[in-house]
Amino acid sequence: MARHRPASPLARRRRNRSVAPRQDSSGTAGLLEDLAAEAGLDLGTVTFAPAERTEDEAVQSVRRGEADVTFGLESVARTCALPFVPLIEERFDLLVDRKAWFEPPMQALFAFCRSEAFRQRATSLGGYDVSGFGEVVWNA
Repeated sequence: MARHRPASPLARRRRNRSVAPRQDSSGTAGLLEDLAAEAGLDLGTVTFAPAERTEDEAVQSVRRGEADVTFGLESVARTCALPFVPLIEERFDLLVDRKAWFEPPMQALFAFCRSEAFRQRATSLGGYDVSGFGEVVWNA
């Protein structure tokens, strides 16, 4: 589930900028279409670089100067020393079988992911909030 932030930077785009898109079937392509529609942006007026298959490839095309912007994670932008503008926040839920929840390997994973070392590493990467890790959001 993605929450959209107000005043999308897509609505404030500059002319003559190019976007490194992902392939048509990707979730990122769908997100671009949704955000553009929400901002009233006609994608026919946007200059697109060649489509990339992965997020890393799209970010590398920006790093090489083949495009001006792309969608990507803050942690990937940081590794390439690129500026990052957050457009959305996504929540990641892990579906776990009820029996498996109580098994030692799953409990070991949860213990690790709640550790200070894990939290510090997530923080150092940028863009990750692990504060609610292990919280049960639905139980059937």
